[in-house]
Amino acid sequence: MAEKEKKLISTKSRLVEFNEQIKLSLNNGIKFTETLDILMNTQDKVELIDAAMSLMGYQLDTSYLTFPQKYSAADYCLLFFNRLMDLHDNETAILHFSEPRKALVHEIPGINAVDSFSFKIDDSDGAYYVAQESGASLFYLNLRKRMIRINSSAITNVLIVSYLEKLDAKAIKHLEMMLIDFATYLKEDYGFSVDLNLLDSGNPARYELAEDMLKRDVIDELFVLASENELMVEAGANNSAVLKLANSEITIYDQKQMGENDNEKWVIAVMDTTQEISWFDILLNEPFIRNWYLNNISELSIKSDPLIFK
Repeated sequence: MAEKEKKLISTKSRLVEFNEQIKLSLNNGIKFTETLDILMNTQDKVELIDAAMSLMGYQLDTSYLTFPQKYSAADYCLLFFNRLMDLHDNETAILHFSEPRKALVHEIPGINAVDSFSFKIDDSDGAYYVAQESGASLFYLNLRKRMIRINSSAITNVLIVSYLEKLDAKAIKHLEMMLIDFATYLKEDYGFSVDLNLLDSGNPARYELAEDMLKRDVIDELFVLASENELMVEAGANNSAVLKLANSEITIYDQKQMGENDNEKWVIAVMDTTQEISWFDILLNEPFIRNWYLNNISELSIKSDPLIFK
């Protein structure tokens, strides 16, 4: 074969390959738009989560075609959050595009004056729901592993310590209920493993302390504070302490002494007849208990999933 013919064949092969790659890249983009259409518009909950997972890992750009403007995996996760709430006729949060961040954020009525929220993707297909002002992660979500975990430390620091100084308790309760509703929908619709932590109001709700041991002085302090507020902490069974409030009962006890654990492990338990009051609600609505808890946070901090929140 003549040298000239070889060059013509080589050039044609390159053009054919280039053309095929452009077609593949364009088809990849079309498939992306079809999946995004599903995420934005479907009424089917299975399609919704499948589309969200697909987009979170989608490689839109190729070596032949790149899109200078695009959304991130964190944005698609937030869009999933909003769409799932919409499918349950729950429009608590407003999805907003933040120009400074060039990303989607959640704005929540009553909270948006001081903060907004977005997701931060980790290295294992999961995402942290982050309060923008502090950078604290309120919860962890993993769609592939079907799990959601509330971070008690961040919930306390952001909603109780920070927000309660600036915002009405009703607005904070509104945010709390949004988090609970979202987790409930994930469990009911997809069978997610859910840890509501200090937001859990089921009877009896037990909240493990992060520290195994609890100094007696901390409980004695609660005895004094309760008395100052015309309440009484009673000595319960097996060295437990019981405080009865208007609509709930708090018990602090060592699971080992109660025969629930082989090792010393202290817990706070909350019981109420309606199963609507959690430890978070106690902190939100009872100032003297809130002050006692925060003043002794190194001893009383509620444990979060140690595999997620280091």
